[in-house]
Amino acid sequence: MIGKDSFRTNNFDLIRLFAALEVAVHHTLHHFKLTDHWLYHSTSWLPGVPIFFFVSGFLISKSYENNSRIVEYGRNRALRIYPALVLCTILAVASAFMTGYLATQSWGIPEFLAWIASQVTIVQFFSPEFMRGFGSGVLNGSLWTVTVELQFYVLIPCIYWALSRATKNPKSRTAMLVVTTLVFAAFNVAYQWIEDARPDAISTKLANVSFLPWIYMFLLGVLAQQNFGRIHPLVQGRAIPIVCVYGAIAFVAIRLFGWETGNAIGPALFPFVAITVLSLAYSAPTLSDRLLRKNDISYGVYIYHMPIINVMMYYGLVGTGMYAVWALGGTVIVAICSWVFVERVAIRKKKRPLMALSVKPVSA
Repeated sequence: MIGKDSFRTNNFDLIRLFAALEVAVHHTLHHFKLTDHWLYHSTSWLPGVPIFFFVSGFLISKSYENNSRIVEYGRNRALRIYPALVLCTILAVASAFMTGYLATQSWGIPEFLAWIASQVTIVQFFSPEFMRGFGSGVLNGSLWTVTVELQFYVLIPCIYWALSRATKNPKSRTAMLVVTTLVFAAFNVAYQWIEDARPDAISTKLANVSFLPWIYMFLLGVLAQQNFGRIHPLVQGRAIPIVCVYGAIAFVAIRLFGWETGNAIGPALFPFVAITVLSLAYSAPTLSDRLLRKNDISYGVYIYHMPIINVMMYYGLVGTGMYAVWALGGTVIVAICSWVFVERVAIRKKKRPLMALSVKPVSA
């Protein structure tokens, strides 16, 4: 039996920060026309967004098992997502006003309010036509993943309810979850094929912001969490050899077979990413707390970097490594302020009573 401390003592804060920085660096280099930089391609071997989805499945499923009261579960999730999201939206919209861009555009109050409402509810991917000339053309393009993540949050209670109704046997539940994960992995393969064939189709774009292509990554995290007792001894303290093995596998897959990395990473390669993430999380597992002191600025880095990039693009501050450093440095500063004054305050308002769920993981 693996103790609670073994599960809770991990490097996930550090891993999420790495994932957020991977996305921020990738976007910065792309929009600043620095795609020849070695970081642009090498960081995508451990892609940030898929890592976020896997880690979310691993941690959120455990959180729901500990406290399955729907109201408290929803409140806790909202406290983590929305306070910083609202602040980010206010700052991003203010930047579009302060640069003078919005004064040059034609827009109506109803359209403007609908856009703002979309950013702070559940359709963050929506972008009006009057913003197409500002920076990258989307005020905060990174927020599409918030829409997907919110769908995951809604689906977790549904998944556990369905498993509890289907069978009381833990092994049978695991088998059902494995089959479901494989089915959605097939959805991911189909989506990649459709995206290649019809990248500009509305149906393709809507599928991208739905849970369908991505939930197998989330479910893989749920499976890993529910079988933590079996997985932990295999990955604990083995980060260095596992990272090396993954690097070799990824090199062969990418260079010889032409497999994709980044968000387009396929179901054949992604499980190796998941294993690598778990090995990093549970090797020297106190490293994250020693370095970050339980300060988690990853969400801030993720949501604030694109508004900063867009302002710099609007003023033409692109094309050099120094501008990229300014963008990333500014992102980290804003993320730290957001964590200290908004996110950490909101997180302290979470309710944490333990209410064991009837659907027990296999390792329990």
